[in-house]
Amino acid sequence: MALNPTQEQIQNLLQSGHEGPIAMVNLLSFKNKNAYLKYVAEVDKIGDEFGLKLLFWGDVVSTVIGEDVEFQTIAIMEYPSLQAFMEFVSSKKYDAIIKYRIEGLESQFLIATKQLTAKD
Repeated sequence: MALNPTQEQIQNLLQSGHEGPIAMVNLLSFKNKNAYLKYVAEVDKIGDEFGLKLLFWGDVVSTVIGEDVEFQTIAIMEYPSLQAFMEFVSSKKYDAIIKYRIEGLESQFLIATKQLTAKD
């Protein structure tokens, strides 16, 4: 499974026209969870600079409906905007810690989502 987005996926995200906060749902499987936890700790140190908020971090307990998932952990990170997300992943500070992410992950799905209201 992929660990990085394709150029087409980045272009689709940027061309989505979404404005405002965006929540990135991370579905994670590990080859070295301790390495990934180093990445998480480093993101925690620099995240405020980019407006990141950790909304949820938890381990998968069981699949209740549907086929069993291969992912071990789910994390939801909120960014104030698509621009903030792109600034984060393009930053030198991110470049300095990405090695822990790559070392730790077996696979990942990253799904960009927006908040809905009852009217939507």
